Amino acid sequence: GALWNLAFNDEHKIKLMKIHAGTKVLRAMDIHAHDSAVQEYACRVLWNLAADVNNQKELIRLGVGRRLFTAMSLHSESASTQDYACKALRNLAINDDNKVTLLRMGF
Repeated sequence: GALWNLAFNDEHKIKLMKIHAGTKVLRAMDIHAHDSAVQEYACRVLWNLAADVNNQKELIRLGVGRRLFTAMSLHSESASTQDYACKALRNLAINDDNKVTLLRMGF
């Protein structure tokens, strides 16, 4: 939960991405794809990181959409994972280009 808490702060969102926190969260999602708790907390962090316009573009470039889709598919029984993945998608979709990318993925 530490990254999630840090990512609430607007300044921290930017700093976290500069130190590659987004990449590390996505890597954890890949390595622990079947761990519901890891997926839930990763989605929480991504929700907060994606509240920043620049982070939205970078997260899409890093492939966040595929990871969120996988988390939602593998953990359909987890209301929390579904909730935070949807919140992350909502923030990502604020950007029109990201909307197109996410729609092409089937969201």
